[in-house]
Amino acid sequence: MSVVSRNWDEIIKWDNVYNGKLVVVRIDSALSEDVETIRRLGKQIAFLRRAMNLKIIVVQGSRSKIDTALQENDLPVRKDQNTGMTELDAVSSTVADTALRELNGRIAEDFQKASKGSIKTISLAGYDKKAIELHPLKDSDHEIGSADLIVEKSVFGSMLDAQNELFVPIVYPFCAVPGPKTALHNMVSVDADAVALAIARDMNAHRLIICSNVLGVLGQEGALIPEIFTDEIPSMIAQSKVRFDMIARLTSAGKAVEEMSQGAVVIMDVRYPDSLLNELLSDQGGGTLIRRRPTRPAQRDFHFVRAAELQKRLTG
Repeated sequence: MSVVSRNWDEIIKWDNVYNGKLVVVRIDSALSEDVETIRRLGKQIAFLRRAMNLKIIVVQGSRSKIDTALQENDLPVRKDQNTGMTELDAVSSTVADTALRELNGRIAEDFQKASKGSIKTISLAGYDKKAIELHPLKDSDHEIGSADLIVEKSVFGSMLDAQNELFVPIVYPFCAVPGPKTALHNMVSVDADAVALAIARDMNAHRLIICSNVLGVLGQEGALIPEIFTDEIPSMIAQSKVRFDMIARLTSAGKAVEEMSQGAVVIMDVRYPDSLLNELLSDQGGGTLIRRRPTRPAQRDFHFVRAAELQKRLTG
């Protein structure tokens, strides 16, 4: 069902769920350069921003783009054996940062074109305005994770709460290092999952959506598991109920849910038309929802806004 043909009753019943809430959309590295997928996402994000008054922050993946940029500049690509992250020195960091900012700008431009100018994208690195900063007490001997990052909420808040514009920040995961200024030598490359989680945690997000090229979390037979409670994850892994290549992402998603004060994580394939809308604006969803087990049966209190009010958001 297209954005335009979607039934109004089906859409407006979600207004009370999402109006004014925040969703963090993390785009996998493999999809960040897929122009067709990016434009589809841009169109859907514009609709959600306008129709649902949903606040959205996008975090782009970076690994494949960094590796390509280094190879094109005849620089070695060395991987950390524990994390899989590309190791960067001062020279390679500058090359990688330039490549990611260029990609970030292209994504922002494609989003705006897809939205026909109904939203305004803001292209930025985590170190811009010190929006995301490495914790001063960070121990350099361990992998940088979300717990090591501090999100300057006022930076994103000023963008999302603007009165006359519908802004969508698009962030690439180079973050600030504590210091008197944020120049190139004051930045560090961080895993995009950690950046997305830090934003979702500190900005009190309703959802963290991991956009990938797989349906979600798959079982051993390849079937999609539509919902997983965090307390089930250890036993599911121990009993081999999850496909082996899904274990790391599922474990990471479970930890993300526990760090978030509310909300949930979704892992889903966004390469298909309206996939993001089907996840957020339907009861069945579109990927794997990972959340805490509710203490009582969930009861949605739908608030049916008048269609005229919703149409005003779209046309005003």
